[in-house]
Amino acid sequence: MTQTTQQEHLNVTYLGLFANLGMAVAKITGGWLLYSQTLKADGVHSLADSITDLTAMVVLFLDSSNFSLDISGTQIKTESIGAVIIGSIVLMGGVLLGKEAITLTPTSSKSVNPHAMWFSVLSVLVKEILYRKTMKVARKNKSPALAASAAHHRLDSFSSALSLVSIVAGSLYPNSRVVDMACTGIVSALVIKEGMEVIFASGRDIINAEPKHAKVD
Repeated sequence: MTQTTQQEHLNVTYLGLFANLGMAVAKITGGWLLYSQTLKADGVHSLADSITDLTAMVVLFLDSSNFSLDISGTQIKTESIGAVIIGSIVLMGGVLLGKEAITLTPTSSKSVNPHAMWFSVLSVLVKEILYRKTMKVARKNKSPALAASAAHHRLDSFSSALSLVSIVAGSLYPNSRVVDMACTGIVSALVIKEGMEVIFASGRDIINAEPKHAKVD
């Protein structure tokens, strides 16, 4: 990886990291103050995204050091390893969201404050911008780890959109948490699906890696 390419990767990863941390704090706090369980769950999701950004940064550092695993004479790229780690974190996040959906009570004595919707609207916009910027760099430099992060940003945008639907429904039907539970469950399923796709795709790259001393005809 050239120094210019590495800097592009770092810039877009730093952008995602700070954006995710800022949104995590805002959404968790907003969900707690405005009585939106889905917004809090979305905030925890953003916090998990920060971990994937940190993982991507470690991968970049190892890749710049020409680090690779040599198993039985086969070199495995850190990009593929990083993508598997990111996919695993995404998968675990989906499972935790699913647990959150199951443990939600169908009724609540406190109604969701409609102002919580603005956190979700902002999150949708920010995540879509992050997706476009990250995917642009990923396609330019053919980076599977960055592509995995970009796909996660797009999924987060949809997650925040569902959170918005849940907040609006909670405002219209203040004593019901059914929509809240359903939206959280849908987000969980989508996150699990995304995590598994990233793991399988990167896993194939690792399995199909060519031996270090393979002869080329």
